[in-house]
Amino acid sequence: MGRTERPFEAAEGSMSKLKAGEVAVWATERAVQILGGAGYDREHPVERMHRDAKIYTIFEGTSEIQRLVVARAVTGLPIR
Repeated sequence: MGRTERPFEAAEGSMSKLKAGEVAVWATERAVQILGGAGYDREHPVERMHRDAKIYTIFEGTSEIQRLVVARAVTGLPIR
């Protein structure tokens, strides 16, 4: 359920979880690359941010599972 108090019916939760995780990883990877070797230093905050962002593609359903849920919702196939 979102702010509108209506239940998700077309995998909106999976869509938003997938997109948010992918964008967070993309942005932090770019930040690490911009900083070069310093971006991988454990004392630099960007390294921690990248690790934190990467976990969103892993826990509570991997990105692949989220894509499967969205694909099934779009095609109308039942979600098992």
